[in-house]
Amino acid sequence: MLDGLKRGWARFWALPWKWKGPILAIVGLVIIGAAVPSEEQESKDGAASRTTTASPVNPTTASPTSAKEPTPAQGAGSGRVYPTAAGQVEVTPDPNRPLAERVEQSIRDNQKWVKNGADLSGLVVNFKDEEAKIVISITPKKPTSLPGYLTAGSAMAVVAGKAIWDTYPEVNLVEVYVARESTTTTNVKGQAWATYALYSRASSSRFNWEKLKTKPQDDNKRMYCDADFYDVAFDIWYDLKDKGCMTAFAGGLNRESGVFGPVYEQLPPLGVPVELREDGWILTVTGVSLRKTIDTYLGLKTALGVYLVIDFKMENISNKTQSLCGDRFTIYDDRGRKYPYYLDGTVGVDALELCSRINAGLSAPARIVFDVPPDATGLIFTSLGGFKVRLGNVANIQ
Repeated sequence: MLDGLKRGWARFWALPWKWKGPILAIVGLVIIGAAVPSEEQESKDGAASRTTTASPVNPTTASPTSAKEPTPAQGAGSGRVYPTAAGQVEVTPDPNRPLAERVEQSIRDNQKWVKNGADLSGLVVNFKDEEAKIVISITPKKPTSLPGYLTAGSAMAVVAGKAIWDTYPEVNLVEVYVARESTTTTNVKGQAWATYALYSRASSSRFNWEKLKTKPQDDNKRMYCDADFYDVAFDIWYDLKDKGCMTAFAGGLNRESGVFGPVYEQLPPLGVPVELREDGWILTVTGVSLRKTIDTYLGLKTALGVYLVIDFKMENISNKTQSLCGDRFTIYDDRGRKYPYYLDGTVGVDALELCSRINAGLSAPARIVFDVPPDATGLIFTSLGGFKVRLGNVANIQ
């Protein structure tokens, strides 16, 4: 048989090319057709292979830079459909990951929900299980104006609410902190809270998230006023040209009078020196007391509310003689009410060295009087150069 095949093969190659050429071409096409599937079959087989081997992109585990983030409407853990290389797969949160991690990823997935997006710089998320509370803090890039911290906090509140309330039923409270770079009274650089807001599930159920997309840019105060409780830095509140619904630096739907937030509590209290280097002073409040009457040069005067007498020390750290008078001091309360100093009462209690010329390098005692309502709460004693000291509630002052 082998000899017969060899003789046949020799006779074939002996044929002219006009005969053996077409035969070779036909044989080659038959062989190629048997070895290579059609493009349509290849496409189907390739898709089937990818569907079998590809892993779903889970937004609760994927790195933000390792996969394209879903759109804001596709919140993590929503059970919605996400596009992947394999087509579309349904994503669900990984129940084995800590709740704080899942919430953080949901926040990142919803970052673009608000106009211009939320600033997630320095984002930290924690969960307090005993209170069923999510605690969020950010340190936004330094805004061009102080109220920009309000905008950052409002945007964070909208994004967090969109990400949390419909997806995590185990959460009942959400706290949003906004931090900023700060210098302490001892001239040490660090961070301090700029704004704070607390939102409950009950209060947040009233929000229309679709209408809140542009709210932080249109009105950066509204999310604070609609919070259960808010507390913002006095200088940020003071810098608002239009205070709108934020008539005070502390408030909210369920805030109790006289209850302080973390922003107010971080202000220096009595006895802590506050350095005002640009103005050349170190001021230290040494005592606060109340009086109902004061004996002035015009006779005995009775307070319309109650006289608040503040003792403090003025240290001149400049290289020149300078003075500091009563008109440079003001008191505010946590309702946003402003109280100027009472000149006659200040003279009546002996102003000591207030408004005297103090030589460089010397310290001097001073005393000043204000007439304030007996129910005033959250008092802040202010002066030049951003000087602020918290005095608390009138009811707690002896």
